[in-house]
Amino acid sequence: MSCKCQECGKQYKVDVIVSDEVWNDISDGKNLLCGSCIFMKIEEIDCYDVFELTNKYIVAKTHDGVEVRTNDTVWVKGSTGYHTARVLESSTSYELFGPIPVSQSFSSEEAIKDYFEKDND
Repeated sequence: MSCKCQECGKQYKVDVIVSDEVWNDISDGKNLLCGSCIFMKIEEIDCYDVFELTNKYIVAKTHDGVEVRTNDTVWVKGSTGYHTARVLESSTSYELFGPIPVSQSFSSEEAIKDYFEKDND
């Protein structure tokens, strides 16, 4: 799926989200602008500002440092061994006395086994 920029006419797949204040300054009543046009128009505003681009779908990092998004599969250690779970915001769908945080999950079966084997040695 892609959208068509109402300024330059190009198709784009990445949304750049800006504050309502900035949008009101740059949109000229248009509803869809590609990232290039958004930044070109921001450059035309007579002020200096700083914007930070982030991927809003990256929810958290696993114990082994891998960034995961909502609905990604991660590995957790339960009372009966290793299990897969889905990422739900900052916790997983696996519950062991409550939801297990993503930060306590692992990105792969290999990663979780490596961690707990080292821990047991």
